[in-house]
Amino acid sequence: MTFGSTFGRTFSPSFQPKSQAKKGGGWWDLNGTITSCVAAYQPEGAASYAASKVNLANPGTYNAVDGTAYPTWDTSTGWKGNGASQYLSTGLPYNFKSAIVRFSGIGSNQMLFGAGRPDRQALGYGIGRRYIGGHYTGCSTAGVNSLWMSKETITSGIIGMVASPRESYVNGYYSNTWDDVGTCTGNIHILARENGSGVIDYYCSAYIAALAIYDSYLTSQNILDLTTAMAAL
Repeated sequence: MTFGSTFGRTFSPSFQPKSQAKKGGGWWDLNGTITSCVAAYQPEGAASYAASKVNLANPGTYNAVDGTAYPTWDTSTGWKGNGASQYLSTGLPYNFKSAIVRFSGIGSNQMLFGAGRPDRQALGYGIGRRYIGGHYTGCSTAGVNSLWMSKETITSGIIGMVASPRESYVNGYYSNTWDDVGTCTGNIHILARENGSGVIDYYCSAYIAALAIYDSYLTSQNILDLTTAMAAL
């Protein structure tokens, strides 16, 4: 996947493209600049499928685990879901504060990652895409409800979300502010969503190249810098 047309070709060498876990940090914490990353995965560029599931920010904690069916993997493209049954579990609680993901080829009514509400199972917390009212409304940063859709209509790129003040970012730049999702339950799943009642749904057929989740409210500059780092992987 090439991001040159969107991001240009000038990236700092300190971001260490194609790198995996390194002493002192990596792209997920801007080489130690951000201290709140609880989970980072980089399936693109990983040495093996097993290595792709390691939490680079804290190996052994919140490593990704195969679902009942699990995604395919290639070092050049990352994880690929089938949109029907494949997913990964993380053990991460839903109420993280910021996240960013690089992806391509997402379809409608699909979640790149997330968790859901047991009382309103069409709602959730994460990043995905929905097809509503005969037209694509874009990428969502709080589940799959149209109120929370980004104004962008992209199917590939880098999407960031910050839970306060509930902002979404598309390819490094502010896109929109989304409504409060309410109380979800359960843990974060990748290439799908747990609906809040233990059921996995909204399976995704996209490629995921990299994903990071944080326990702090990232700044707009953090998101821009992380986007640049992820684009260079």
